[in-house]
Amino acid sequence: MDKRLIDFLSARRSVLIAPAGYGKTTILAEALKYLCPIESKPILVLTHTHAGVASIKKKCATLNLGSKVEITTISGFCQKIVHAFDGQLPPSDTNGRPDFNKIMLRGLEIMKLKKTRYILGQSYSHLIADEYQDCSYLQHIFISLCAFNVSLHILADPLQAIFGFNNERMVNFSNDFKKYEYFEFLNIPWRWYQDGNNKRLGDSLRIVRERLNNQESIDFNNILGACHILGDSQEVDFWIKIRKKVSELLSNSLLIIFPNGFEYQIDTRAQKKAQFDLAHQFTLLESIDDKAFYRSAKDLDKCISSKDKEQFFANFIRLLNNLSFKKGDIEDWFNRTGVKRKTDKEKFLKAQKIKNLIEKIISSSKRASEIDKLIKFLRYELVFFPKRQELLSAAFSVLRMRGGSSMYDNMILHRNRVRIIGRKVEGKCIGTTLLTKGLEFEDVIIIDAHKIKDENNLYVALTRASKRLFIYSSSAIWAPK
Repeated sequence: MDKRLIDFLSARRSVLIAPAGYGKTTILAEALKYLCPIESKPILVLTHTHAGVASIKKKCATLNLGSKVEITTISGFCQKIVHAFDGQLPPSDTNGRPDFNKIMLRGLEIMKLKKTRYILGQSYSHLIADEYQDCSYLQHIFISLCAFNVSLHILADPLQAIFGFNNERMVNFSNDFKKYEYFEFLNIPWRWYQDGNNKRLGDSLRIVRERLNNQESIDFNNILGACHILGDSQEVDFWIKIRKKVSELLSNSLLIIFPNGFEYQIDTRAQKKAQFDLAHQFTLLESIDDKAFYRSAKDLDKCISSKDKEQFFANFIRLLNNLSFKKGDIEDWFNRTGVKRKTDKEKFLKAQKIKNLIEKIISSSKRASEIDKLIKFLRYELVFFPKRQELLSAAFSVLRMRGGSSMYDNMILHRNRVRIIGRKVEGKCIGTTLLTKGLEFEDVIIIDAHKIKDENNLYVALTRASKRLFIYSSSAIWAPK
């Protein structure tokens, strides 16, 4: 075991700073491997995103740590504390999403109690917080209180700070850690130095990092091991080119990154996906609390509470649209008044099946399970395909849940579970820097790099690929905004 790591873990309060791809997640796994056999109490690991949780769990999968480690998000852990203490969470916001600010403020109130800090001190031996550069000051105070009676170890990279919380004050590494011991012993870009990966790219990104820290411009053509391609997503044939590039790569580990911002919101990414992902091989990464999840849950509640067939049908069509099924698929089988009449024998039988399923829903006392059957018939028998697969999967999950007072309540519980447990992110994916930070793919395609707003987001985008990196932009030069 590296003595520097032991020193880092022996300190009461410690901070480890390291660039992307230099082994922070690996060193975290090594820390857990070292601590678990010698500590009688579990180790708590906190990070920001479900993708980060999945990444840490993947790295620890072969260590057989069992119940000695709890890995979750900061938000998820705060919700756990509040729910355990109050029996419920504060009311959701106007869009149906958890009110994270109220939850955090309530979490802070609870953690200021001496008894609560004592309980956490008896429950955990160490708290390790990853991706700490994205903490708001309130989150920093919350974590510090959680670790009041345990050792606190922080892993961070200030250049990867890309989260903002409604203009809240973010953690400041110059002022907020004066009583912490600093460590900077990770100095090899292991992500790119592993066999078969792109060593030239890893070395070149060292220079990119220096230039970004100095707020200097970046010439994409000078990033050795990467390929810059002139192109803008507004060009008529742009997505045809992307489809060809994806086909050429023959990659099973491929990420397509869009810039953050309104122009590239989830519905836009879903539309672009349809233009190049004709075989439906890509996973469209979703924000956990996108309002569409809660909107579709409310639609489900309206379907369940419909008084008659006419009202049910109006609510159901709205639900299908909100679940992102293609408009053409919906209009092929439904009109304003009900199921369309079909003359083809096979289609006639399928249309009759839909009518029978709707009749069963209207007459059933267990409408949720019958609605589940109807949507699955449309999805798998009629091959309705959603533009946003995770949205549909969430709907299926809440329809199967038992005990909730409504589909809306079930959706809140479901998204909280995803937040706490995390989800596996691998294969072929589409996302933004916010949704993919902390993840690694063999191959990465960056779309409209010229529209990436700042040094931090650009650095995150450039450091996701371990083997092949393709940068599409309207200019080879990226300059600080």
